Amino acid sequence: MIVYHATKSEFLNAVFTRDIEAVILAAYRKRVGHGVSRQEVRSWKESLLAMAKVLNDDSIPSSCGVAVEYGIPQTSKRIDMLLSGHDEAGRANLLIVELKPWETAKRTNMDAVVRTRFEHGESDTNHPSYQSWSYAELLRNFNETVYLEDVPLQPCAYLHNCRDGGASFIVKSTGLPAGETANTGFLQVDPQRPSVLYLGTEGSGLFKSTDAAETWFPINLGLGGDTHYDMSISGLVMDPESPDTLYAATAYHSVYKTSTGGQ
Repeated sequence: MIVYHATKSEFLNAVFTRDIEAVILAAYRKRVGHGVSRQEVRSWKESLLAMAKVLNDDSIPSSCGVAVEYGIPQTSKRIDMLLSGHDEAGRANLLIVELKPWETAKRTNMDAVVRTRFEHGESDTNHPSYQSWSYAELLRNFNETVYLEDVPLQPCAYLHNCRDGGASFIVKSTGLPAGETANTGFLQVDPQRPSVLYLGTEGSGLFKSTDAAETWFPINLGLGGDTHYDMSISGLVMDPESPDTLYAATAYHSVYKTSTGGQ
C-alpha cells in the first residue's frame, strides 16, 4: 500500500504551494480509513519539506517517482519515502529513505543501536541506516516485482535536523566497489586504533581501512563463495576486548570469525 505517489515535479508543487502534511493526511485517511497523531502530522510537514529542498535540484529528473508512507506487504512496517527512477543502463532502481528529525545520534556498544534525544529524554533506538537496510530486505522478500525483476535497492537515512558538522562530510570510498555491489551496511571502528575500520557490503564481502577511511581493501580470504548472497554481509560484530576478532554473518545464513583482523 502506498499512501501518496507522484512525480518529483508534482511533489515539489504540493510542498511549495500547498500544505503537504494535509495532502498526505487526506491520502492516508482515504487509504487506511483513519487519521494519525498530531505528532506524526508535524513530522510529515518537517521531514517532507526537508526532502523537497534536497529534491529541488535540476540534476534529478522531474519524472523521478516519489512515494510517501509505503506499507511493506505482510508486515506492519512503513517506509517513509521511496524514490524511483532508472540508471544509466535504463534499469529501474529504488532509493529507500528513512527520515529522522533528530539533532544528534550517539554511538552505543550495541550493534545497529544508537542513542538520541526524544521528547521525554534520551533513549536507545535502532540505527536509522539499519532500519532502512531492514526495509530493503523485507521488500526483497515480500514485494513480487522487486523479487522477480531483481530491482536494485539503495537504503539510506536522512537526519535533516542534524547540525553537528554534517555539512563537512566528504566521500571516503577509495578502493570500495561500484555499481550494484556497492551497497554498504555495517561499519565497525577499532576502539583501540580509531584509524582501523571494517565495512560490510552487499555482494562484495568485507573491506578494511587502516588509514581512517582514506583507502579500503578487501579482506575476504575464507569468506563465503562466489555468489551475491555468499558475499553479502548481514551482520558485523567486533570483540571490544580484542578488536582483531570479528564475527561476520552473511545472507547465506553463515557466520565467519577472524582473530587476525581479516589478514
